[in-house]
Formats: sequence, C-alpha cells, structure tokens
Amino acid sequence: MASTEKWLSIFLLFLCLAFNLKSRLENRNLTELIHAENSFAKKAFETSIKTAFLENLDSSGVLFNNAKPVNGILAYTQTPDRREELLSWYPTMAHVSSAGDLGFTSGPYQFFAERGKEPVGSGYFFSIWKRNAAGKFKVILDAGVPGLKDHANAFERSPRPDSTDYDFLPMTYSPNTKKEEPWESEKTFTELAKTDPDKAYDAFLAENSLLLWNDRQAGLSKSTNLATLAAEKIGSCGFAITDRGMSQSADLAYCYGEVTLGKGTNARRGFFVRVWHFQEAGWKIVTEEISLTQRRNPSH
Repeated sequence: MASTEKWLSIFLLFLCLAFNLKSRLENRNLTELIHAENSFAKKAFETSIKTAFLENLDSSGVLFNNAKPVNGILAYTQTPDRREELLSWYPTMAHVSSAGDLGFTSGPYQFFAERGKEPVGSGYFFSIWKRNAAGKFKVILDAGVPGLKDHANAFERSPRPDSTDYDFLPMTYSPNTKKEEPWESEKTFTELAKTDPDKAYDAFLAENSLLLWNDRQAGLSKSTNLATLAAEKIGSCGFAITDRGMSQSADLAYCYGEVTLGKGTNARRGFFVRVWHFQEAGWKIVTEEISLTQRRNPSH
C-alpha cells in the first residue's frame, strides 16, 4: 500500500510539473508575440511605415487594397517611403495557440500625415502572426477598420493595458485531441448567416469575442456584439473565403475573404477576417473584422 501511495504521489507531482511547464511556455509565447507587435510599432516610429512593414511582414503576408488581398511585401516595395508620415499603435489584446506557432493582436492606431501634427485618422488594427522557419513571429495578415471620428482621443478610449493583461481569451486551452478542423463549423455558420445572421452569430460567437466594424467602438463580449449586429438589421451576410489556415495544435484558425451585407441595391461589400478558437463547446468565433468599402445608401 505504501509503495502504491508513493508512486501515486510521484505521478501527481509529475503532472503538476508538466502543467506548470506548459503554462510557462504558453505565457512565454504570448509575451513574445506582444513583444513582436510592440517592436513593429517602435520600428515605424523610429524609421518609417514602409521600413517597419517590410521588416515585419512574412513573405506571404497579406494586406487589403480596396477589399482585395494583396502581397504585403510587393505592395510596400512599390510604395514611396514617406518618412514625414507616422502610423502609431499598440496592442491591447493578444492570443497565441497552445503550440505557439499562430496568434493575433489588436489595438488602437493613429495616423499622422505629418509628424508632430494632429492625427488625421484612427481606428483599430488587427494582425495575424505566424512563426516562420527561423522561429520568429511574422505578420501573415494585417488589416484594420477606421474608428470613431475623434482621432485625437483614440488612445484614451483604448488605453495600453498592464504588462500582463493582454490575453482576453482564457489561457487554459481545451485540447483538440481529435484534431477536428473548424471548417465544418465555418460552413454551417456561413450557410445560416445567409438567411439569419443573428441566429448564426448567437450560435457560434464565443463569450469573449472581439468584433471590429467601421466607425464603431470595438466590441469585446458576445452580448455587446450581438446587440451591435441586431441594430444593423442586416438580414443577410454572404461570405466567400479566399484563404484559411490553422495552428499546429488545432486550437486556433483563421479565414478571410469577401463579404456582402444585405441584398440588392442596399448591399454593402468589403472584406472580412475571422478567427476560430477551439473551446470546451467546440469551435467558436473569437474575432471578426468586417471592413466595408461600400457603405449604406445615404437615403436609407
């Protein structure tokens, strides 16, 4: 009996040590991701927007030009280096997969046409990061939406968090032991969204979820985001995926493409980015950006 209790104690100690090691690795990955985002912003301040993007974009990194995905390296290579301009930002939230290979960041930004002057633009950025072959985080997708028109107070509305308060999703991961992919959930969601968007989002939005739309304060909870969607009275959401990806640990995935809200002459078009997170209840939407290039008809 004593021998059994001894081995049980050793086994429980081993499990405890393994859990603590996993937690430290996950926190280290998150810290590394936040550091990468802050270093990206620092480079833009010290040099130029072009230099910062060329240094931090992955070779396959995607940007959006008039709702169309384009290769970021190619786009910035062809862009003039306007050093008088400044893009300033910082992350207020971030999350990384349990494998530490895929993550996302978001927060406020301000754009200055001339350094030292008042900002002429502001909003929220959203970036997806992936480790490259060298083990460094690089941006594989960069997007964002314009926020409220009060550009000067953009940072006051979304202050920089404490050093450890970036992860708005629980750091306790639900292991996807069967390696289930989210694309069946994505298919069910998009089919339902064609006829009943409110029901689709109610079924698939996570309790902690980030919703980024043009000219709106970022929504950070399911209830807030459902209220925003209900107020829009969309009626129909059409999504056409351009590309998608998933973490090695099969607990974080993303897709992006074209979106159409509404039908007929009142339809509004743009692009979307959606992030899925594997939780106890299965795959849930934890982040979605909808950036509209065609706004609602002013007569409506």
